[in-house]
Amino acid sequence: MNYIKHLLRQVLPVLVSMLIGYTAKAENRAAFRAYLKNTAPRRLDQWQAAEIFQSYQIIFQNFTATNAAPDAVLILTFKNFEDTYKWVEIENEMPGGLSSAGLALAQPVYNVLAERLA
Repeated sequence: MNYIKHLLRQVLPVLVSMLIGYTAKAENRAAFRAYLKNTAPRRLDQWQAAEIFQSYQIIFQNFTATNAAPDAVLILTFKNFEDTYKWVEIENEMPGGLSSAGLALAQPVYNVLAERLA
């Protein structure tokens, strides 16, 4: 396992971002936006203070999706790839980092790891 971690550090030695996309039914979009604006940051701030990740950003699409784009994206930035394992523990309890109230409004539809290039 240490050898694999070493190899991953060679591939992703710098900041790593995780993008989590969410979709909500049209009737839940306003409530989900309010949840992301008012409720989610409190928990995200706690996780950031606990050094689960380095920083986060929440992006919400202005218009009801007419294509495959998600309604919202959570961007988490980690210091390195190994730190993403901390998020896996959260995912096991709270898919997409959403509480049960958040999951009642929207569902995570993708989770992507990406290396920051610039």
